[in-house]
Amino acid sequence: MATTHGSHVMVNGAAGTLGSAIVAAMIDDGHRVTAFDQQPIDLAPAHRSHAAAFTGDVRDIDAVRSTMSQACKEFGALTALVICAGVQETRSNDRNLWMCFGRGVPSRRMI
Repeated sequence: MATTHGSHVMVNGAAGTLGSAIVAAMIDDGHRVTAFDQQPIDLAPAHRSHAAAFTGDVRDIDAVRSTMSQACKEFGALTALVICAGVQETRSNDRNLWMCFGRGVPSRRMI
């Protein structure tokens, strides 16, 4: 299996208990992280050079596209997505997530 050390990882739900722990672990492991949540995200000062925090709703495809555009300019192509965001299940949520992957966001893994 190919290594993902140093890859660009997006964590949705990054302000929550699980999401914030994943963000910290990914950064500590050498990854560049795009942290995304509806709530403000408080990145530790030591993590700020390896991560970017964005506030938005994962159900808003324009917000996700804008975030990904900015994040990919800073950290390169997305290689993994960790979904920790709690959202109500609707058909459009899955569609929006896959549309984001399919349009201009080359990604290898979805976790």
